[in-house]
Amino acid sequence: MSSSHHPWTSLVALVRRTVSALALAAMASSASAAMFTFDGQVDDMAPLGGSRITGSFAYNEPAESGLVEVPLSAFTLTFLGQTYTLASPNVLAAAWVNNGLFDGFDFLYQDDWASPSVSLHLFSGGFFSDPFAGLFGFTANPLDAMQAETSWGGFTVTPSAVPEPSMLGLLLAGAVAACVARRCRPS
Repeated sequence: MSSSHHPWTSLVALVRRTVSALALAAMASSASAAMFTFDGQVDDMAPLGGSRITGSFAYNEPAESGLVEVPLSAFTLTFLGQTYTLASPNVLAAAWVNNGLFDGFDFLYQDDWASPSVSLHLFSGGFFSDPFAGLFGFTANPLDAMQAETSWGGFTVTPSAVPEPSMLGLLLAGAVAACVARRCRPS
């Protein structure tokens, strides 16, 4: 029983696979997005007291260091049976990142032309504030007497449990190293 291919052929194929795997890992670590969810409710004493607010948002990690304002790349908010996104008209949305760490976000939706006019503002972080605890205000005027004033509430922000791309790259590199060690072991 003889093998028809040269020992170098196996080594070249192994090197190609290793280089391809490392290239994929490098691409994965270069485009990382930070993803978060949030959940809260209107204060009990406010109009609409107890109404829930839920959603999620994401932004692409900035390359710069220091305090950087980054536009949100995704946003979804559900409140009072209505869903708001970045595609909604009259939206301003950004996150603040300080040396690679989430430092808060701001989302403002205002539509004075709607009937009733609607304003919704979420804010977390900023100077001397916890980035994972936020406030929001909602005004729909004049929907009815109860909603004619702003309903205030609070929410918490939670990082999504998504592995960092650099961690995935390390796991992939470890798997490749284990395969190389297994292939190079004498039989």
